[in-house]
Amino acid sequence: MLAAFFHKKGFALFFACAITITVLGGAFCATFFFSETSLGTNALIDDSPKEDGDGERFPEFGYFPIFSLNVHDWGNIDESIAATERVLDIHEQYGIPVDIYFTDPLFRLYVEKAPDLIERIKTSPIATAAYHIRPPTPYYSGFDFLDLSAMSQDELRTTVENYETHALSLETGKPTDEPGGYQYFINTIGYGLGIGTTGPRAVGRVVAEVYSSMGAKFMVGHGKTFAFGQKALGGLYYRPEDYDLKLYESVQQTQDGGTVIEHILPSLDASSSRKFIGIKYHENNFYSTGGTPWWPVYWTAQNKEIILYPPYDVSNGTSGGLIQPQAQQNLNWTLYESTVQYIAEHPDTFYAVGLRDLANELGI
Repeated sequence: MLAAFFHKKGFALFFACAITITVLGGAFCATFFFSETSLGTNALIDDSPKEDGDGERFPEFGYFPIFSLNVHDWGNIDESIAATERVLDIHEQYGIPVDIYFTDPLFRLYVEKAPDLIERIKTSPIATAAYHIRPPTPYYSGFDFLDLSAMSQDELRTTVENYETHALSLETGKPTDEPGGYQYFINTIGYGLGIGTTGPRAVGRVVAEVYSSMGAKFMVGHGKTFAFGQKALGGLYYRPEDYDLKLYESVQQTQDGGTVIEHILPSLDASSSRKFIGIKYHENNFYSTGGTPWWPVYWTAQNKEIILYPPYDVSNGTSGGLIQPQAQQNLNWTLYESTVQYIAEHPDTFYAVGLRDLANELGI
């Protein structure tokens, strides 16, 4: 998707056209993704003259929020769809980018049950669709029921390619004969850009190489900071992050997003460098209790230390949590919207970006 955006204080005008170049080869197609920035109402823009062909570029210093919505609740599909749609409403209202990460089972359910929402995400100048994995994918960290680390490199690569070109069975943990995985995601959305983690290091390099060959540009890292432009496994880049803000963890303390953001800024000196703030929610955080609703399907306890083995009883897919009372849901939505609004209303402080903006800035 090639998009150019024209900015004015408080609103954004845009036009977009999609360019997808697909090269078929074996089980894969390569999708090349090009974009200009999509920064809505943000300021901190370098207004110096640009060379011909240059787009709007990142400032050399400042705060760069990156909003991510992780979508994975196949047990409460109606609630999942409604939450994702409302998040998109909020971001489009305030002109702030959001990256929406889908698992294979959820993405296929959305295509079946909410095709209009998939089309809206696909064409939105604000949202970028991305991909991540959850159990029972065996290269999800700590979930290697296939003993992937004992495979040869060729066998491992073939296994991962099979998973990422076919639909995942939630019951067996194996690929089915139906189209699915990252390839189906790319074919449907029209581009491949960001993925979640690639699993433990023993298999992560091969997993990353497979994703990269299919069009991915970025992967998500956890547990430390990741610089903008820092290379990861398999030719991918890390999604940059200097502060990991799990926003949903603040909802019992405050529903004022500005308060949350202002609390973390003193720990980030952005006076002479770029500081990226990862702001995260899962769609189920807005409506369910007890963490991941489907944890009883794949682990013996909520701490997720001991895995279960297939076949899995997917009838337990909602037993890990209850639907929140409406009052609690309202608290989550108030916190989330106020955070997006706070970022939008302080364009001289924050330069919100998404995966498309990161790719454009790196020229990939």
